[in-house]
Amino acid sequence: MKTTINKSILAFALVSFFALTANAQLAAPFAGGVKLQQGGATNPQFGLGMKAAQVYSSDFTMSWAQPSSNGVVKLSGYGPNAGTMVVTTLDLSSASDVGVSVLGVANGGTGQTTLLGALNAMLPSQAGNTGKFLTTNGTNTSWGTAVTSVGLALPAELTVSNSPVTTSGTLTAAWASQTANKIFASPDGAAGTPSFRAMTSNDVPNLDAAKITTGTVPVSRGGTGVTSLTGNGIITANAAGTGLVSTHLNDGQIMVGSTAGAPVAATLTAGNGITITNASGTITIGSNANGNNKARIALLASAVSYTANAAPAGFTMSATTVINITILEAGGYPITATVTNINTVNNTFDFVISGYPTAGSSALITFQN
Repeated sequence: MKTTINKSILAFALVSFFALTANAQLAAPFAGGVKLQQGGATNPQFGLGMKAAQVYSSDFTMSWAQPSSNGVVKLSGYGPNAGTMVVTTLDLSSASDVGVSVLGVANGGTGQTTLLGALNAMLPSQAGNTGKFLTTNGTNTSWGTAVTSVGLALPAELTVSNSPVTTSGTLTAAWASQTANKIFASPDGAAGTPSFRAMTSNDVPNLDAAKITTGTVPVSRGGTGVTSLTGNGIITANAAGTGLVSTHLNDGQIMVGSTAGAPVAATLTAGNGITITNASGTITIGSNANGNNKARIALLASAVSYTANAAPAGFTMSATTVINITILEAGGYPITATVTNINTVNNTFDFVISGYPTAGSSALITFQN
């Protein structure tokens, strides 16, 4: 049967299908010309009867199977001399349903058939943009110029290797060689950029003496120049003046100066008539004269020599006995006396005077061992 179906009527019929019930009859201008028919209960098919054009007396029939849930229907078998048209579920994986055409970008597609092609189609034009990178201004993407060289500049205290890097590599920094005994610090006494410089006293904080655990502080720095001293000793400087010396003293010793050398530990020497007694922490100096160590001899006006004069009772003279003679001249004349001999056997002594005394003169004599 040859017939022509107006596509607008067909579209209307398809859309209207969902709003019509079984055996619904369309109103004019389609009255008597289009009829919808529901199939049986066990096989819910839908039939659409359409009156042929005026030159035909038979009906044109279109039928379809119920689409699956959320399915898309397709229409086939229509057009001149097509016969019966069928509406079924559209198979999106079938080339016969969707064809082999490619959806363009303007229609929501990529216009490409491969992933790489799709990516290239979605990106900005790559022509003339070799080596650039993709960037965005927050709204649109574009190609940005890539960095082709990276260098590193550091202060003079550091050296840089492998700079610049133009493809791939590692920038390396190392400390530059410095002269000896320098520290890396800010300027002395002021804020500023640090550098290598000599240390100053301001760089050393106030430290407790307990922080110094090694070395010996020399005399030139207020120290002793030594690490230990003799216990209970007297401190003196060494000959060079660079350190201290500790000298221990025994009983009775004192430090005695030496013109050409260091002081010497020595004891006192007792003189005539003197006794020295040394003990721990004490030196006792006394006289060794007897309790009765004085005598008085009358002088003769006609004599200047006096011999075999006895020592005071209880006083024993020795070769070192000191005898002091004072002339008490009655007339006031200055006369001196000199001891000429000490007889330790007889415990006697001799003396002479320098002139004849006035009558009534005497000699006052003291003895001391």
